[in-house]
Amino acid sequence: MPEGDSIFKVAQRLRPALVGKSLSRVELRERGAVPSLVGKVVERIDVHGKHMFVYIEPRKVLHVHLGMKGRWRSFPGGVARRFSPASALAVLGVGNDAYVCFRAAFARLRSIDDPSVRGALERLGPDILAEDFDPERAVTRSLAATEGSVAEVLLDQRVIAGIGNVYKSEVLFLCGILPLTPAADLDAEQWREIYETARELMKANLIPGWRSSTATHKAGRHPGGVERYWVYRRRAAPCLRCKTPIERATDGNLDRSTYWCPRCQR
Repeated sequence: MPEGDSIFKVAQRLRPALVGKSLSRVELRERGAVPSLVGKVVERIDVHGKHMFVYIEPRKVLHVHLGMKGRWRSFPGGVARRFSPASALAVLGVGNDAYVCFRAAFARLRSIDDPSVRGALERLGPDILAEDFDPERAVTRSLAATEGSVAEVLLDQRVIAGIGNVYKSEVLFLCGILPLTPAADLDAEQWREIYETARELMKANLIPGWRSSTATHKAGRHPGGVERYWVYRRRAAPCLRCKTPIERATDGNLDRSTYWCPRCQR
């Protein structure tokens, strides 16, 4: 499930292949082939939360949101012709290689001055994986969110960008906070701990391989290392700390699954 760390790793893989390279092929589901961009250079690839921005000279940007099921795949050489064009939202070619985005929420080519691009960035909260991340900005936004549960606020990309359903459940377990707690009940110190834990956990998962919470969080590592997650998708399984069965519910308007230990999280 793509979350902030997933998008960050996708960008890491795409940059060496695309940045500084001339495009031999650009195709988009929303408009077909874009011959005007053939020969143009990819200038940079930026990430903000769950959004990716591929900047192409002179003033174009491919804005991608992977949504719940999106992914990028590379097709070297002649293999590039073996995927179904109908299944691709965006295709970027370099030489005979192709880099293809599938099943994303959207992939839109716009001018960098387009209001939709500026608006998307302006609506997003601070990116939890940004080098200049300031937790106090996120804390301030969270304290202003007086409606909904803690779990709902963590998924609100206008408050904090990059946290998704997996990290929502895992971080709240590590912080000992019940996900259904009203957001208004938390103080600044509790929000600060949540975001510091989330950033630590997500940065630890930027290395290649499967995402894990139990093997990477220094304050809560599970010595067995068998389970990848403390609570996520472990409904009715015993808590790795206290053996109490894990519970699950769908929370608020988002209708997203939330997992917790009723004993460890009060």
